Amino acid sequence: MEPQYAGITPHIINEKIDAGAILQHIRPEIKERDSIHDVGCRAVKTATETAIKVLHRLEEKSKLEGQQQRIAGKLFLEKDFKLHHLRVTNILIKNGFFKESLDNRDLFKDPSLFSNVG
Repeated sequence: MEPQYAGITPHIINEKIDAGAILQHIRPEIKERDSIHDVGCRAVKTATETAIKVLHRLEEKSKLEGQQQRIAGKLFLEKDFKLHHLRVTNILIKNGFFKESLDNRDLFKDPSLFSNVG
């Protein structure tokens, strides 16, 4: 129920799980007739395009600076995923959830994580 959080967030790897400085938050465009698969594929495609830009920056600067994570999140593991989550989500999307969320963007808090690469 929070489509604005869909995306990929590459970060610098450190000794803690998913805790390194954020390099970029990549959010795919969500279209009203999308499926979960569409959003996921678009996220991977956008992340790949962004990764190329990040690698060029690394080549130019030899070091990447990220922004320290300022919010605590949840680490989702395989054990957290249940088939009924996917079923409910697919029903919501089939019944127009993406259209509704796009029509009412002001009701969905922008994650405003970090953007380092254009």
